[in-house]
Amino acid sequence: MPKLRLSLACIRYDRTRAVLDGSMTPEGIDLAVREIVDHDSFWLLPIRYRIFDVAEMPLTNYVIGLDQGHTDLIALPVFLSRSFRHSTLYVNRNSNMRAPKDLEGKRVGIGNYFGSTTLWARGLLSDEYGVDLSAVRWVTKSKVAREKLPASVNLQVLEGNESLEQMLEAGEVDAFVSERPPAAFRRTAHVVRLFEDYKNDEIAFYRKTNIFPIRHVLVVKRDIYEKNPWMAQSLYKLFDLAKNEAGLHRMFDGHSRLMLPSLQYAIAETKRIFGDDCWPYGLDKNKATLEALTKHCHDQGYTSRRYTVDELFAPHVLSV
Repeated sequence: MPKLRLSLACIRYDRTRAVLDGSMTPEGIDLAVREIVDHDSFWLLPIRYRIFDVAEMPLTNYVIGLDQGHTDLIALPVFLSRSFRHSTLYVNRNSNMRAPKDLEGKRVGIGNYFGSTTLWARGLLSDEYGVDLSAVRWVTKSKVAREKLPASVNLQVLEGNESLEQMLEAGEVDAFVSERPPAAFRRTAHVVRLFEDYKNDEIAFYRKTNIFPIRHVLVVKRDIYEKNPWMAQSLYKLFDLAKNEAGLHRMFDGHSRLMLPSLQYAIAETKRIFGDDCWPYGLDKNKATLEALTKHCHDQGYTSRRYTVDELFAPHVLSV
């Protein structure tokens, strides 16, 4: 019986390396792989043009698409990218902000209102620190369809060439939510993280909530899945094995494979906090994170209703 031929696009991580280099292959599938290199613009291909059968994409984009009636994709519980959000909140010291509640009434710069970074950052501020999100004056340079925003959202869309990073440094916005440290954070003393001890704050948050925020998920074309439902388990198994191949137990064998002087300490610390599987796939180990995501999506206007976790994923992998 001939193998099912599929195309795949994803970013090269340690957890996807074995898939992209072909050292691991899925059962029953002839997989043509392509590496996503330009992370910022390449998303348009798998999301807008659907040119791959299997693709990595931001989970928030997938959920928003479902809510808008775009049901041509279905997700597998393979979470290729995830990160905590305490470290993404930067403030200008001159705005006299020392605690999350101080953001109320302030101007806070964000990228895409409907992105995963802002979703998790706002959810964190609201649920863990009691910040009234309607009292925050959000500022963005990205176009937003205002009719899709909740009525309570105070959002200003700016034009012009000045970046939000420059505005943060100048005090024209009081805070900024960003994946990457703004340039002013490295060269000035008055731009700092809101959570200066963010590592310990994130560990405490994880221990309290069991939430490890998810950014990207693996999706497949629904028509291919419905004709070949077995392929969901095959792909899940492939990515899970590839992740395990790069797991904590592989990171140090007497030789440091990474230029990280504290590698052994980092491995031991990670095991103490997260256990042996620090990057779990499947639904059972990610229930708290996914429940929080569907709640935040509804609360913040990403979706018209709160979806159940089971609605988001292929039925043939719901039990993993």
